[in-house]
Amino acid sequence: MTTDYVFSIASLQACLVAAETSWFSSMSGDECAEWQVERVELGDTVFFIHESDERATRRIVILDQEPFGVANSRWMKKSILERVHRAAIVAAAPPVSLPRDWYAFHHKNLFSFFGSRRTKTDRMSRWTAENRPNGSADVLFWRLSPPNHIITLQDFRPDYSRYDDAVLFWEEALHEARTRFTDTPRDTSLVPPMVALSATFDATSRGRTYTEWLPHLSEDQRRFLERTPPVKLRGPAGTGKTLCLLLKAIREVIEAHRQGKRLRILFLTHSWAMQTQIDQLLRTMDEGNAAQDIDVFPLFSAGSLLFNTMLPAGLEPLGEDSHEGKQEQLARVKSLLSQAVLTDWPAYRSRVRPDFAHTVESDPDGDDFRLFAWEVLNEFACVLGPEGIVPGAHDAIQEYRELKRASWMMSLEADAEKDFILTVYGYYVDSLRADNLISSDQIINDFVKDLEKSSWQYQRRTDGYDLIFVDELHLFNEQERRALHHLTKDPKTYPKMFMALDPRQSAEIVYTGVAGRSIIRDEPGRASAIMGDVEQHSLTRVHRFGQEVLALLRHINKSWPQLDLGDDWELDLEQVRAKSPSAKAPMLHRHADVHEEARNALRAARAWTNRPDGGRVAVVLVDKDALDLYEAAFDSDVGRVNVLGSRDDLASLQYEKRTVVVAPAEYVAGLQFETVIVAGLPRMRRHARWPQTRHLLSQLYLAISRASNHVEIHVNKANGALPDVLETAIRAGALQEIR
Repeated sequence: MTTDYVFSIASLQACLVAAETSWFSSMSGDECAEWQVERVELGDTVFFIHESDERATRRIVILDQEPFGVANSRWMKKSILERVHRAAIVAAAPPVSLPRDWYAFHHKNLFSFFGSRRTKTDRMSRWTAENRPNGSADVLFWRLSPPNHIITLQDFRPDYSRYDDAVLFWEEALHEARTRFTDTPRDTSLVPPMVALSATFDATSRGRTYTEWLPHLSEDQRRFLERTPPVKLRGPAGTGKTLCLLLKAIREVIEAHRQGKRLRILFLTHSWAMQTQIDQLLRTMDEGNAAQDIDVFPLFSAGSLLFNTMLPAGLEPLGEDSHEGKQEQLARVKSLLSQAVLTDWPAYRSRVRPDFAHTVESDPDGDDFRLFAWEVLNEFACVLGPEGIVPGAHDAIQEYRELKRASWMMSLEADAEKDFILTVYGYYVDSLRADNLISSDQIINDFVKDLEKSSWQYQRRTDGYDLIFVDELHLFNEQERRALHHLTKDPKTYPKMFMALDPRQSAEIVYTGVAGRSIIRDEPGRASAIMGDVEQHSLTRVHRFGQEVLALLRHINKSWPQLDLGDDWELDLEQVRAKSPSAKAPMLHRHADVHEEARNALRAARAWTNRPDGGRVAVVLVDKDALDLYEAAFDSDVGRVNVLGSRDDLASLQYEKRTVVVAPAEYVAGLQFETVIVAGLPRMRRHARWPQTRHLLSQLYLAISRASNHVEIHVNKANGALPDVLETAIRAGALQEIR
């Protein structure tokens, strides 16, 4: 018997949010009523109707796969349906832009993509889908093809009678579901708001549209909406930088429409995870068709999207975006450096500066070596690669030695220092080739070269952008920033950009866990010069924090008198005002050892999920190395837990409800929770080196700033003395110790 399945965007999301993983193997209707969803079978189709669905609701149609020799159990999995749901959301505003590692192909209204993540054991299948079949608003998933039977879109000839049969009884199913909704009283407290973004992204979105947001903007934010580009928007976590960028983008589209004009706007992110969050926020706020004029994607994917380029067969990217790519590259560079120190380093040692030698010979697992590897990676990405220096070429050594160095570059003075770096670069390039990999930085460099070709100078007048918005500018390196000005339409004028950054969340800390000199600060590098004079605009009103949370953040900020970050630290948190209602003062709990700390922190998190004021709850670890220990501490008392092992896991949060999120601080940047349990502080000596202390302070700031209302800090006595900043917070009344 043929069985087709029809969802709406809302009904599939409700199932993904509420259902256990095991439910998807049968998708029975017994539990659906609790999720505001009814399962209705009519003819050969199973309909899942959400209480909010209407006759013209956009539907997700999945045809029966049995006639094609593929068991329906192949796709009846939560992980596969998450991709189906995401693709359906994106398809609402063509073109259908999917993450790079989905390997999407397009032909007219047809598109295909991998249905699940790549694993070593799972043979990947591909969906063949169609957006708006027969002029409808639906997304139709025709086939899930096994790896040995890939469908060529140009040759695909669909039988639309299958689609017509699948949706034939939609109105009858809708009527039946409405009858059940009317007859069955519901406990709406069981289901979270359908705008899943509020559970995973900056809660300042609050489900409001563009017009609804305008009366709630602070004076700083309203002024920003009136600015003309270029503007660099600065502010700490919670000041609504991303919200402001999106409001400004929508405003520019609306104003252009009023004048009878059409703008092309590009909104760039640093990762696909953030692209997903921002794209959903944009769709929530958009009241008309503004989203159609705003392209949102990572800079990493701009080349393939603008030039429709594909990597050669057999060549794989090292990471699906710049964020993941940098993590993968840093690990590779660090490993190659460690090997080179053992084999090649003695030949250079006598001819380098003592400071350089000290760093190279430092502990491979220590902060100095990790930061050194980060600077070497940036040398590869922003100097050697862009300059076209080929390791092993006859003139490579001389060319690199004679290269004029800028202040933002790695400090290399002696020729032997440069020669050693060039040797490691050769190993790095060879290792990528041996593994058939291309790094994200190499992809960016190729993209910049394409943008500097004469052909793009003609093409940019039609395919370039009128305005460019950049989120998380502090994560973009010099070469990535260099690409930005090439993306505008008019090369004769300064690029019209709006950029947002949080100077307290530096790239070094994100990727190395060590605070050091950043090559992307506002120093006179090439990219900064290209952008011209940029107006600075700071946000000071925080929508995120309650008064007590903000008081603790202010205390930490005031405890950093020795920090000297120049203009990046111009913002005074004493001028920031809290908007959220007050709550209890943050609490500190001390435990005997790290195992007791983990057990009690996780149980405290579960207790907060059961409280009416607990809201969304996260256990945020200051030291990411504590994640394994916390995972080992999971037991039945903890309940449902969602572990974020990387930034890529962020997208999964929108499908979870009443769950405790456990993640290192660096992976939850940009997210917000009502309640945050701060734990996993590293072992610190009383007189620890400044880089370690600086890293601790920065990560504490990041962890605490994820909370809107409630903060608990859990530490253990085995780690030694409580960090001074927390001891003084207790004495100042910004932190309450529970004894």
